Amino acid sequence: MTQTTALLDAAPLSTVLDLDAANVLAEMHVPLVAHLVRETMARVPSHVDRDDLRSAGLVALVKASRSYDESRGVAFGAYAASRIRGALLDELRSVDWASRSVRRKSREIEETRNRLASALGQFPDDAAVAQALGI
Repeated sequence: MTQTTALLDAAPLSTVLDLDAANVLAEMHVPLVAHLVRETMARVPSHVDRDDLRSAGLVALVKASRSYDESRGVAFGAYAASRIRGALLDELRSVDWASRSVRRKSREIEETRNRLASALGQFPDDAAVAQALGI
C-alpha cells in the first residue's frame, strides 16, 4: 500500500453510494488542481517539483470530495480549493529547510534593506540594516 493509498483510505466515507458521488465530484474538479498547482508554481522557486505538488493536490481533492457536506451551503469548488491550497502549502513546508520564523525574519530583513535603499539612495550595508532592525 502506497502512502497515497493509505491517505485516501483514511478519508471519511459513509456509504458506497457516497463513494460514487465523491469520485464523480473529484473527477469533475481535477482541472482545479492543475490550476492551483500552476498558480502556486508561479510563486515558488524553480527547484520545487510540480509532480509532488500535483500529487498532494489530487489527494486533497479526493479527501475533500469524501468529506464534503453539501448541507453547509458552500460550493464544492470553493471548499475543495481551500483544502487543495492547504495541502499544497503543507507539501511546500515539508520540503523546506527553513522554518516559518526563519522565512518571516528573512522577509523582514529584505523589506528593511529595500526600504533603506530607497530612503538612502544607495544599498545599505549590513550594519545599517541591523541598526534599523534593532539588532
